[in-house]
Amino acid sequence: MRLKKGDVILTAAVLFISAALFVIFLRMPSQNVTAVITVDGKVKNKIVLSGLKDPLKLSFSNLGYTDVVLAENGKIRVQSADCPDKVCVRTGFISRPGQSIVCLPSRLVIRLKGESKSGLDAVVN
Repeated sequence: MRLKKGDVILTAAVLFISAALFVIFLRMPSQNVTAVITVDGKVKNKIVLSGLKDPLKLSFSNLGYTDVVLAENGKIRVQSADCPDKVCVRTGFISRPGQSIVCLPSRLVIRLKGESKSGLDAVVN
């Protein structure tokens, strides 16, 4: 069975439309996103990311480690950490409900909560 020219064109069109929708979905901004920052299981800060106009820099110390958290309009990240592996720093910015950043040595966890315009019921990490 051979593919005809129309089959190839139809397949290419479906793939192109799927890729375009995927890119559009990734760029859709979330609304009402709140970053909940916990250290050693205790809530230290709650930041409404969608309302930030100026960057906010916070520092958290625990168990001999220090993490510097940077929150900007709609996104948050661990800017620097003195832990050995720096996985939390390499995670980069997060901006959608359900995403999280974890620094195990300092027991810092940043979780994003809120509603998304994407229409999804839930996000599973």
